[in-house]
Amino acid sequence: MMIVAVPYATDAPIYHWPYATVGTIVVNTVVGLLTWPILWFAEGDDPRLMLLGFFVLQYGFFNPVSWITSNYLHADPFHLIGNMVLLWAFGIIVEGKIGWWRFLLLYNAIGFFQCGLEQILTMGFDEGASLGASAIVYGLVAIALVWAPMNELQCLLIYWICFLIRALSFECSVLMFAGVAIFIQLGLAVLQISMAANGEGDIGPVITSKIIHVMGAGTGFALALAMLRLGWVDCENYDLFSVRKGRHQMTEEEHRAEFLASAEGQTQERQKREQAMVEFRTHMAANQPLAALAAHRRFKQRFNDWRLPENDFVVLIALLRKLHLHSQAVPTMVEYLRTYSERIVPVRLALAEVLTSHLQRPGQALAVLDKIDGAWLDATQRQVFEALYAKAQAAYEKDPYEVAPEDW
Repeated sequence: MMIVAVPYATDAPIYHWPYATVGTIVVNTVVGLLTWPILWFAEGDDPRLMLLGFFVLQYGFFNPVSWITSNYLHADPFHLIGNMVLLWAFGIIVEGKIGWWRFLLLYNAIGFFQCGLEQILTMGFDEGASLGASAIVYGLVAIALVWAPMNELQCLLIYWICFLIRALSFECSVLMFAGVAIFIQLGLAVLQISMAANGEGDIGPVITSKIIHVMGAGTGFALALAMLRLGWVDCENYDLFSVRKGRHQMTEEEHRAEFLASAEGQTQERQKREQAMVEFRTHMAANQPLAALAAHRRFKQRFNDWRLPENDFVVLIALLRKLHLHSQAVPTMVEYLRTYSERIVPVRLALAEVLTSHLQRPGQALAVLDKIDGAWLDATQRQVFEALYAKAQAAYEKDPYEVAPEDW
């Protein structure tokens, strides 16, 4: 009885159509069709066989060219099909996040580093060779495990006894499938190393397909982690480490709060606030108080605790009054009174003057003046206060039906 699990689709978000994955499968297939006749039928000193051997990873022979080429050679159709099935299932996940050209770089980088390490470790060997995309495929399996552990794979469970073949469809998380696959290879590799260590001391048998698979997975895991930490891939908080911390279940507001609490977030926030102040002051310098006021209100919505420096507030109020923009000056002065207290008396006097002389709201002006403590006033301010109060009182008596004043 034999059992094989074959993944064929995924629910992982695919932001880039898998051109490189499909293209790589095609290239591997074409190379296989061209090279299998040589591998199977060429004998002895056939120059075609010798040329092909140059592109295979040969133990005991340093050849960096083979660190790339050997990954596109397969011993037989079964070897190719097994690798290409996994390449499709996990390639679309990885390429779907980073695009075709980054995928090609990553694909070949896994093969290059793994083959380079393998050849260095076997430089003392007199014989032996390896070929195939298995190490790269297991590298992609490890990358998918890091970048998309919670996504589902649609799989076929194929089993057969003698000539009876059956297939069942099931779903499995990337974490489960990739974790079990890598764990099995790691367990078998450890077993082979243990058996070799208890044998005659020859380390040659240790460099087996299982060891190669584990080396590929380790290379892929390291590259996946590096790209994640460097911000070269966006896993939308569904990567392995974010899932472990429960960040994939956080709301957008919680993510923003977390980012703003970080050093990077605080730096960005500070830079944005500095840019906002530059924009505000640029409008003021250009004698454009309405644009400055609009920018200020926009920044209040963007930044939770935004407020203008006290002096900038006073300058804005003065410019609005100077240009007779009374309707805009009033809410600006009210905002000042609710934010600062340094110049509360002159601002209240100015607000009362605008309300009485320009907006015909003497009742509101009286309410504003009533909140001024006489002890706060110097001689000049007291004269202004008394004159404004008398003017507002007279106007209010002529029209006592003004809408009830607000609490300013």
